Amino acid sequence: MAMARASWKLRTGATMGLVAAVLFVLLASVVASASALEDEILIESFDNPTHTWTTMNDPVMGGKSSSGFDIKDGIGTFDGNVAIVPSLSAPGFIQMMTRGSGSGAYPD
Repeated sequence: MAMARASWKLRTGATMGLVAAVLFVLLASVVASASALEDEILIESFDNPTHTWTTMNDPVMGGKSSSGFDIKDGIGTFDGNVAIVPSLSAPGFIQMMTRGSGSGAYPD
């Protein structure tokens, strides 16, 4: 009977240690997130964008990827499909970009 109690205490202690570790990680994540928000640099607000945004897909070697960008209700949505380039048997690419052709400068 004494062995059963010792075993139960060990499991309970291990569980409590695990709970403490998880709580520590969660707390550290919250602190890191709060710190990151203070250091956040807004590149663009899609409520009133100052830059012209475009997409580009894999245009060479028979690329089949596709993408698009849309602004609706102040939210910019970049959506697409990266496909295998048949002639290379390798993935293509999609990207969203701006050249700052609008009236605003970059904040960084």
